[in-house]
Amino acid sequence: MNPMVEEVNRLIGNLLAAGESVVLPEVGTLQPVKRAAQRLTKKLLLPPSRDIAFTAEVQGVTLPQRLAEAARCPQEQAEEIYGRWLEHTRTEEGIMLVGIGAVKGGKFSMEEAFDKRLNPQGHKPLTVRKKRGFDWMMAFGVLAILVAVGIAYYGYTLYVGEPQAQAEQPVAVASPSESTEVEATASATPTEEVAEVAVAPAAAVAEKGVSASEATSSAVAAQPAKPIQPTEPEQHPSVMSMVSGRYYVVLGVFSTVENAERAGMQAAEKDGTLRCGIFRFGSKWMVSPFESDDPEACTLFRKAHVDHFPEMWVYKAR
Repeated sequence: MNPMVEEVNRLIGNLLAAGESVVLPEVGTLQPVKRAAQRLTKKLLLPPSRDIAFTAEVQGVTLPQRLAEAARCPQEQAEEIYGRWLEHTRTEEGIMLVGIGAVKGGKFSMEEAFDKRLNPQGHKPLTVRKKRGFDWMMAFGVLAILVAVGIAYYGYTLYVGEPQAQAEQPVAVASPSESTEVEATASATPTEEVAEVAVAPAAAVAEKGVSASEATSSAVAAQPAKPIQPTEPEQHPSVMSMVSGRYYVVLGVFSTVENAERAGMQAAEKDGTLRCGIFRFGSKWMVSPFESDDPEACTLFRKAHVDHFPEMWVYKAR
């Protein structure tokens, strides 16, 4: 199958699986339909399912518009891709969507593989089980657990509530004279230390005949230097970080930010529709004109610009 046709079919399948309609100009519209569960008998239930309906009306976002959005290409180029796709898929009876289904006689018939994708549970009727009566075993089990928890809580409250016997330590009572001596010593010690700190520099200045300004400078120099805080590396506002699991179309990887910016500007001059972003790629910098959570969208974008940028490739961020 033509790679272009395969990519467009994959995009159509993803849109239908996501519950979105696909409008095909000159053909019609494919619309996802949800069918509710249906009771066949008292014991059999048909599970809910999803189907695809076809209508000849063309209304809503067309497939060329979705192609232009997914591939970030001009609308004219997207319509050209749609025209070539329609030529490959059109038959005498309608159109054939490989891997999805076919439109014949104004109706859409879905392929079995795509039906399994939409309805993984299948279409086999399910047996409805009767409601069980009161489970006495479960009730006794819950009651036993509640009793055990109550006993444990009661024992814990008894253990915590008992007064703990504390060994009383004799308290030494100082005489009035001893108390006065201790208080005097405690109050005098800090004063003496402050006096020593305040008088020592003055005595040193007086002995050596050094000026007050020189003494102050030497005191400041004697203080320990504060550690130098490391400066953060220069940040580039144009550089972004990749999102893990997201797909990126890579235009190139460069060793400097300047080279990456230059490559992005050259690509924009070559194709005015491109808007490149710069992302960190290990110790290097990556230039990407397109990113998406859908790998098919990135592949479609790369193929849409392969004539001007054949060296582009798709990368999934870790």
